[in-house]
Amino acid sequence: MDKGKASILGMVIAIYILAVLLKGFSIEVFLNFVILILILYFAAFKNKKKDVSEYKRIKKELSDQLYFTSQLMDSLPHPLFYIDDQQCFLGCNTAYEQAFEVSGCELAGIPIRDLPHLPMDAYHNLREMMAEVTESGQSSIRQIQRTFASGETHHILYTLSAYRLSDDSVGGYLGIMTDISDLKHKEKEILDNRNFLNAIISHIPVMITVKDVRTLKVFMGNQASADFLGLTPEELGDLELKSVFPEEIARRMIESDKKVIATGQVLSEIDIIPDDSENCNLRYVRTTKLPILDVEGQPLYLLIVSEDITEARRKEAELKHALNLAEEATAAKSQFLANMSHEIRTPMNAIIGLAYLALKTELNPKQQDYLSKIHNAGTSLLGIINEILDFSKVESGKLELENAEFVLTDVISGALDLAGQTAHEKGLQLLCEIPPEVPSRLNGDPLRLGQIMTNLLSNAIKFTEAGEVSIVVELHSRIDSKVKLQFSVRDTGIGMSKGTETKVFQAFTQADSSTTRKFGGTGLGLAISRKLVGLMGGSLWVDSEEGRGSTFTFTAWFDIVPVTDLPARPVPVTTLDVQEKDYRLSGTRVLLVEDNEINRQIAAELLRSRGLLPDIAVNGAEAVRMVESMSAERPYSIVLIDLQMPEMDGFQAGARIRELVPDLPMIAMTARTMQEERERCFAAGMNGHVAKPIDPDILFTTIGRWVSHGNNQESAEGAGKAAEFRSSTETLPFLKLKGIETGKGLSRAGHNRELYISLLLKYAGNQRETVASLRKALGAKDTAAALRLAHNLKGVSGNIGVTEVQKLAGILGKMLDSPAEPQELEQLLNRLEAAFYASTEEILSQLGGSDHYNAAKFIPEQQNEPPVKLLSRLEDMLKDSDSEAVDYFASVRSVLALAMTPDELRQLEYSLGMFEYEEALSLTRQAIRDRNYELRLM
Repeated sequence: MDKGKASILGMVIAIYILAVLLKGFSIEVFLNFVILILILYFAAFKNKKKDVSEYKRIKKELSDQLYFTSQLMDSLPHPLFYIDDQQCFLGCNTAYEQAFEVSGCELAGIPIRDLPHLPMDAYHNLREMMAEVTESGQSSIRQIQRTFASGETHHILYTLSAYRLSDDSVGGYLGIMTDISDLKHKEKEILDNRNFLNAIISHIPVMITVKDVRTLKVFMGNQASADFLGLTPEELGDLELKSVFPEEIARRMIESDKKVIATGQVLSEIDIIPDDSENCNLRYVRTTKLPILDVEGQPLYLLIVSEDITEARRKEAELKHALNLAEEATAAKSQFLANMSHEIRTPMNAIIGLAYLALKTELNPKQQDYLSKIHNAGTSLLGIINEILDFSKVESGKLELENAEFVLTDVISGALDLAGQTAHEKGLQLLCEIPPEVPSRLNGDPLRLGQIMTNLLSNAIKFTEAGEVSIVVELHSRIDSKVKLQFSVRDTGIGMSKGTETKVFQAFTQADSSTTRKFGGTGLGLAISRKLVGLMGGSLWVDSEEGRGSTFTFTAWFDIVPVTDLPARPVPVTTLDVQEKDYRLSGTRVLLVEDNEINRQIAAELLRSRGLLPDIAVNGAEAVRMVESMSAERPYSIVLIDLQMPEMDGFQAGARIRELVPDLPMIAMTARTMQEERERCFAAGMNGHVAKPIDPDILFTTIGRWVSHGNNQESAEGAGKAAEFRSSTETLPFLKLKGIETGKGLSRAGHNRELYISLLLKYAGNQRETVASLRKALGAKDTAAALRLAHNLKGVSGNIGVTEVQKLAGILGKMLDSPAEPQELEQLLNRLEAAFYASTEEILSQLGGSDHYNAAKFIPEQQNEPPVKLLSRLEDMLKDSDSEAVDYFASVRSVLALAMTPDELRQLEYSLGMFEYEEALSLTRQAIRDRNYELRLM
């Protein structure tokens, strides 16, 4: 054999050894192959010439090949050894020597049972593996634990193979020890993590199920899923939905599963599942499904997470029911307060009014004292009722802030004006300080800001006997177009203890709660103020020292209005200027829509008295036509519209007018005053709501809110009509008609004597037909017509003061709104007819069907008291909205003429006649200040 062939033979042997070690081929195949090569080699060699040199060369080549094979085995990282068929150790690689710290040369020829590093259990294990190899002719593989020389125990993958001789007998054994300790540790870590996750999944309260995407059978599920289905977790394996759910529900679930698998998208849904065979009880299950993908992005499993929300839905239904009950209770409370307010105010007005009238008669001192106390107690009680209603509105969350532009100094001036007289009577000095950096024009709720300031000022004055009360406004912070202002009201009064400071803002709590307390009040003012401040985004607190005074401070956020060329009116530090209220309505064109003749006449005369120019429509359809045909040069500035009318009602007409002229303001006028009716008006597109009987002050205040000023070209015409109206309203005769509140009716007619008598006579003549038509509509069960007639009768009766008919017509309207017994309706209708005919008989008997009333004129009582005192008494009555303020003014008019200019006196008289109590109060206070200023100069 030449050198090339020998090299080839060596490479073949080396490659084969590598193949055996790396690919796991049988060792006996390897040995047989080596022996075969050597036999062939030597046979060829013997057939050659016995050349010694050639022999040496071949021997060297064989030696080199064996050395190469030894190096190849030593390069393997796994311990490797080989033994002969007599179980004697033949050799090993370097990895074996290092693992057990032995020498292969020293161990060669030693029987394996005598190997010093081989424990007895390892020896027996090796014997068993050799027997398996001999018997089966296959390699024996076992996982064992073996301690190396370092003392560490390793997990070993033990492989033993045999090589056979030419006679097929076992020539020896080759063993390989692969260290799999790291693999075992990873396997244990994975197993621990799996057990950990299984424990979590098994005990998690939601249902978790995994399905095979090919069969859609359950692959695994947790305890919650098993409990829901009444099974064990083991029973979930290979479960089909049809076996646990009705066929239709199972089909729907399977379709949902297929959709998730096809789209790869997450799906969430709520399944409704019957809980029993009768399908009487249902369970609601919220389910989320998503696919689990393999490394190639293909669906492998379907994960389903479900939660039984039946109990949650039951509790949700209970909460909704409880919320509905709470809302109903709140509505009932509001309705109760509204009804109680009406029921209490009616007798209170009688008590206060009659006490006032009695005080004007000749009385002995004791009677004068008793009646004065009755009158004062009545007015105080009326104020308490107002506070309780205001507090209730705040507590129920129905109070909403407006967002309107205002001048800060105007609001402060208004609060100072209201408190000025009381401060003057107590000899207190009022001070106000507003630094220049405080913005003057703001957006917010000026009414509520004024209410807070007035309350704090009133408290400060009430608890201060001497010294001063001051207001300080400061700029707290500013962010972009928003500003946070800080208001402080400081007094030099009695102060309070620290313990009282913590309770003073609680509802119905006062600083002095003892049975001998000196200062009155409900204890609601500060509680209401704190609520309002909270709505404005601020806070209210107090700093006080007993015996030295208190400082109430609050903050509030406002929007800054860009400064225009019109400067704000400054508030002097030590004076109390007041801005005269002026609606500037003269010349304003108004479309009045009213189907009732008397109501039309009252409203039209009231409008003309202020210089407004009304055009009249008798129903909604006519109003729409008049808006369509109105002149562009003389458009209507506002529409006053009744809601219940024939042909086309106010809601339909309002909607049509809103389409024609979207920016035209519309004010609803109706005898229905409930909050729901007001909300319905606003929902229909109305800009405001005025209740019947019409209060002139409220009417013109509402109009003034939407009409900033009159038409300049027509203001002269309007002013002329207003002057003509005022010339006919001198001091009027006091009409006395049984069952009719002529004072209120006369006031609503603007104290126009001729107009009021005309209205009374028209009422007695025209409303007979209304009452007859009402009975006819009820007989025909025409509820809509009966409701409209009752509504009209209520409004007309209230406007002229026939209160009993007004009351009964209102009750009848409410009964018609809800199912009522025919017998009850008949009884109520009989009472209504009796009251109506009694009133009309009184009107006709007293007025005789004539427009002239010959009763003696009421002569005002000339007072000997100073004008300022009379003005102060008038101010107190106006603050309480006392309806007798008009009569009181008439009785002292000649004395007040000495303290007021003719224009001021006429304006005050006119404001009182129009029920504009707010404007009248402002004029009265201005007159008081002017008179006090004149006295100081003297």
